[in-house]
Amino acid sequence: MTRVFKMQELRITTDDKPGTLARVTGPIAEAKINVNAICAYRMEGKAYFHVITGNNEGAKASLAKAGLNVTQQDVVVVETTNESGTLFRASQQLAQAGVDLDYCYATASAAGNTWIVFATPTIERAMNVVP
Repeated sequence: MTRVFKMQELRITTDDKPGTLARVTGPIAEAKINVNAICAYRMEGKAYFHVITGNNEGAKASLAKAGLNVTQQDVVVVETTNESGTLFRASQQLAQAGVDLDYCYATASAAGNTWIVFATPTIERAMNVVP
């Protein structure tokens, strides 16, 4: 069964150096908050994180207390079974509806549900396109 919903992701940008992933995930773990989805990468001396947690407000407070600047952004989450072609079908439906994507990332589970996270300036249109 597929479920489509809007969530807020936390966005953190910091200097890129060894240990940055631990610096970002440590305060979330110490607050005993689950990370439901994460995308992390580095570019031009900066480290970028897009994180959805089980308690974004608590995670945001913990990250701020650790000295990290956190912003939030709405994203579309498609929760579905992890089957071959799932990402293709969702992305094809979005493309056919003219939904422009800023980026996407996903979780994966061999035995359970997966989350596909889409960032787009047209959240409502995207939510109405993917079944």
